[in-house]
Amino acid sequence: MEHRLWKAIVALLLTLDKPATSTRFGFRDTDIVKVHSWSVIHDRPTCWACRKSSRPAHLRKRPLPSPASMSRRLRSPAVVALLDALQRRVPAPREPGLFRPPWPSSNTTPG
Repeated sequence: MEHRLWKAIVALLLTLDKPATSTRFGFRDTDIVKVHSWSVIHDRPTCWACRKSSRPAHLRKRPLPSPASMSRRLRSPAVVALLDALQRRVPAPREPGLFRPPWPSSNTTPG
């Protein structure tokens, strides 16, 4: 199930992503969302998803952001907006007992 959900998320991110522009960050917003999605899909912490060993061999080619970068970038308005857009478009699972992952939302307030 994780593999199908991952493929759906990556495909949706391709439709939601803006054209590449130069940024002061080393990773695009979609890269941050992909790493975060990987951790959510596998029910693991974000720091786990930042390790290449958490990925299958065919996904280990690209560098991954550090946990500190993930923490900082997941709070940025652009990444929050992308996560919100993705959440609205990810199909709800059809199999019983499964649920859509709880994505961070700009509509929720901490605490």
